[in-house]
Amino acid sequence: PSETIFMMFDKLLIVGDGLPRYIGTPDQAMSVLGEGVAVPERNPAEVLMEFVQEENKKDLARNNGAMSATAASSLATSKATPHHFNLDNRLTRDSDSKEISYLATGYHLYVHITRNLLIMKNSKRAVMVAFMRNILVAIWYGCVYFGQTTPHTLASVCYFSQQFICMSNLQAIPVFFSERALFYRERSSGLYTELPYFLARVIVNAGTQVLLVSAYSIIVYSMVGLRDGVASQRFVFFTGVMWFLSIAGYAFSNFIAAMTPNQQSAMNLYSAMFQFFMFFCGYSIPVSEVPTYWSWATHISFARYSFESLALNEFAYEEDDDGVGGTYWLDYWGFNTTTKAKTFAWFVTSVAGFHVVAWAAMKYVSYERR
Repeated sequence: PSETIFMMFDKLLIVGDGLPRYIGTPDQAMSVLGEGVAVPERNPAEVLMEFVQEENKKDLARNNGAMSATAASSLATSKATPHHFNLDNRLTRDSDSKEISYLATGYHLYVHITRNLLIMKNSKRAVMVAFMRNILVAIWYGCVYFGQTTPHTLASVCYFSQQFICMSNLQAIPVFFSERALFYRERSSGLYTELPYFLARVIVNAGTQVLLVSAYSIIVYSMVGLRDGVASQRFVFFTGVMWFLSIAGYAFSNFIAAMTPNQQSAMNLYSAMFQFFMFFCGYSIPVSEVPTYWSWATHISFARYSFESLALNEFAYEEDDDGVGGTYWLDYWGFNTTTKAKTFAWFVTSVAGFHVVAWAAMKYVSYERR
């Protein structure tokens, strides 16, 4: 870029041979990286590119010689110069050291988290729209179910809540496709692996969902009048399940996007697979009444464990005078043979499994044009 455009950048990341050489502001770059380099009326971007080329040559020369320094000394060097992230040749793609690999992965994770936070900062309107969407849907549900006391009706609040929270992460699919070409290009260049890229997306989204899910849960729980109110442990459990559902929906969206060649196919596949999981959650057809040849579906459905957790949280040990209280409905759905803690543990395990599958899809499935 020209010098004028170069100096307009807020943050600058210079990469050479797959290594981050500098991250910071443009003016600091000239003082840190351009030290000792003559700059007689030259474009600072060109000077910095020459610096990176020289560093690449030095790294290559060091790779051909003996490696006497340790990973600890490298890390100490990087800490001593916070604006100059040259972690020397041992962080190249050919390194066999697990310790160095962990160090590089950690640093790449930090860079990706920073980049995702900057993207989110520049798209505050989208976050605000998502926040208002959660509030409006929560008020809508609260008005529809206000004053309801029938267990089956209250269970429908839980069912539609988990459906809404999962579907609210559908926008992760177009975002992934908008970044996929860049992701393929940077990955093929050896700048980073799939793991830090995926983890950074998950971490930033999980933090955002804390705000969105909390707002939704407070409104719905209080307006509908779910068990024990918002000042109870049951409300905390309800919010926790909603939060895990949100990150499950996000991982599911990333998995579908990584597995499909285009956005239209991804949206169609997401809808079909999501309805499959919801169908076998136990609300439409009780788990105990599912045909034997379909029983496997109830075990792989993450929605079954989330709905079962919410139902146990709301109805466990609850009886009515007419004998059709919460315990009756737990028997009807087939949720009477387990505990809330055990079911929630299975739910968290299924969410973790979704993340592993999504990471594997990013790693082993590629539609990169060669």
